[in-house]
Amino acid sequence: MTDRELTKEIESGKIRSGYLLIGESFQREESLSFLLSRVVDPATKTFNYDVFYADDVELERMIQTALSFPMMQKRRVVVLKGCQALNAQAWKKLDRVLSDPPETTCMVFTGDDAKVQKKLSKEAKRHMAVVVFKPIYENRIEPWIRERVRKKDRDISPKAAAVLHLYVGTSLRDLANEIEKLFLFVGDRPRIEEQDVVEVAGHSRIHGIFDLTDAVGARKTGEALRILQNLLDEGEEPGRMLWMLVRHLTALSKIAGWKKTGVDRKEWSGRLGISPYFLSKYVAQAAHFDEETLQDGMERILDTENRLKSGYGNKRVLLELLMVGLCRK
Repeated sequence: MTDRELTKEIESGKIRSGYLLIGESFQREESLSFLLSRVVDPATKTFNYDVFYADDVELERMIQTALSFPMMQKRRVVVLKGCQALNAQAWKKLDRVLSDPPETTCMVFTGDDAKVQKKLSKEAKRHMAVVVFKPIYENRIEPWIRERVRKKDRDISPKAAAVLHLYVGTSLRDLANEIEKLFLFVGDRPRIEEQDVVEVAGHSRIHGIFDLTDAVGARKTGEALRILQNLLDEGEEPGRMLWMLVRHLTALSKIAGWKKTGVDRKEWSGRLGISPYFLSKYVAQAAHFDEETLQDGMERILDTENRLKSGYGNKRVLLELLMVGLCRK
């Protein structure tokens, strides 16, 4: 069962005796929250809702709880989190209630590892809905943003979605938080525009890191040094800056290679995992480097990382020297 099918089934009023929700944490927890909102009555939650954690669960107590009748409600809900921590013997014990579940109980198991489903017996699977939440790849982030905004009867421009992706990255939890901030920021306005994203999400330090990679890509030494100083003064960690620089130079290197081998430019955005809106910027920056220079840049970043980890030299000086080396023409 997919997460969409799960949502439609719950909306239709069909509630199963068991659910196994496994995989990517943000989508999984949202589905769990939606299920609970439809099954657990806040007025009797104290009596009919129990949460257990697999790393320290008392299985007999959990099983007895699942077999107990609810109080003043149709169902009780028992949730077990982190179910990937259960061993084969524990699953065998649970099978007696999963294979013949009481109609008055809804048991929900959540965890990170999709392989957990293999530990369920055939009889248990007959009574349970199994949903695997897969990570969303980078080239699907912007469609995910647009869909999430549409679910709240709003709209977001394609460029605004691209900028939000650029600023925040691929964490669905962080993106969802920024989207909520954007709803508050735009008020009754139905459409989120690029400038709204810049105002709300663009003030974070990650914005400065993208400015830094762009300055290096344009080989503007003075600008790169100025941005570096600001980031360090704000407390930015060198590790994240170095990682973003590697990511940026890797993208430029791929573009340079695709130019030589004749890869269709229409494919570049998808392969790089960046929005088409920003592709021209990357292409322009790739023209400032040759293969040898990009390789040298990668080696400089690795050398700087090693020196920083070993405590050799002043952090600020090492990063300044790196900027000069990367931008040197």
